[in-house]
Amino acid sequence: MVFAHPTSRILSNSFRQTMADVTKPVTLSDLERDGKLAWVYCNACGRERDVPPGDLGLRMDTPVPEAGKRLVCSACGERKVSVRPELYPGGVEAMRNRHRET
Repeated sequence: MVFAHPTSRILSNSFRQTMADVTKPVTLSDLERDGKLAWVYCNACGRERDVPPGDLGLRMDTPVPEAGKRLVCSACGERKVSVRPELYPGGVEAMRNRHRET
């Protein structure tokens, strides 16, 4: 007869919880907590901005990939908007300014 070690169930539950946390989508509140910007890109006209997550006017528990479905481009009026965590530290404008200085 084989007996399971008493901690195997605890480790297994702990592992499941860790995997559940890893697979959850990043939310706007996660970006805010980590001091990150939301990169907002219009797939129709190419306009892009780095915006503080709280300035998007959405609930902070909104998953970042879902945020774009609720936004409209202020330049062209299209709803083909993508939102992702900032691509560069400090945002796209900061990255461009660093390249201009060199």
